[in-house]
Amino acid sequence: GQYHSVQVRLNGKSASVRWRRGFTRLLPEQARERNVEAAYLLPELYPDLGIEISMAPGPVDRQARIYDLVIHVPPGRALFVPQPGGAMARLDAGFVMIVGSQREVLRTARQTVITLQGAGAGLGFDFYSRIRVPRGGQTITAVVYDRAADVLGAARHEIPAAEPAASEALGLALYSLSE
Repeated sequence: GQYHSVQVRLNGKSASVRWRRGFTRLLPEQARERNVEAAYLLPELYPDLGIEISMAPGPVDRQARIYDLVIHVPPGRALFVPQPGGAMARLDAGFVMIVGSQREVLRTARQTVITLQGAGAGLGFDFYSRIRVPRGGQTITAVVYDRAADVLGAARHEIPAAEPAASEALGLALYSLSE
């Protein structure tokens, strides 16, 4: 987080040297914040966690469109660290919605601690949110950060401007009634 100067001395006279006069090293938290911002801008560069975005039309609303949004982390991708109470994963998940005019209309994030007792540390899991979006086309970019592994994963999903087919489901539309 501070500026560090650089001095270069040359013993021989037959060489030329070029260097910067100094540099600023980011603190770990600043570097993580920049990486997360970059993942929102260029999610295709962050496939490490293999996250996926699924969306299904929710109940019909006259003023906006409603979707059930799920950010899926596949099995075995999150690092579960052994703890006295069970294996634990610490994750940050968030998403940003941009409308066609490149204006941000929704931003949300949450920190999650998942503790597993016994077997099952290789399970995948989902972050779910019911969202209300304005009519028209949007882009949703999701980012998941695994704090223990210091790994980012990102994905992007386009919502078309056309209206989705009406859904009769009142609950999470991505799953069958038996689930």
